[in-house]
Amino acid sequence: MVMNQKYSVVTMSGRKVYTLRGLLKKYQKTGTTNKKPSQLRKELRGQPILKGLLGPMWDRTTIRYETAEVYERLSS
Repeated sequence: MVMNQKYSVVTMSGRKVYTLRGLLKKYQKTGTTNKKPSQLRKELRGQPILKGLLGPMWDRTTIRYETAEVYERLSS
């Protein structure tokens, strides 16, 4: 993981950007991404999996998480 990595969380209320410390203060970690290297971008390897959020997803300058509601709206 990159030391100064920024994380964005997108909900129906908007988007907030966090540091890893701030993200883990706000959301419960339920695991860590651990797929085989060929199946996952290197930037996403080892990133936290968070309760109630989809992700992690690559978003160029941030690691992105979003609610299922946002995902449905953006995917339709």
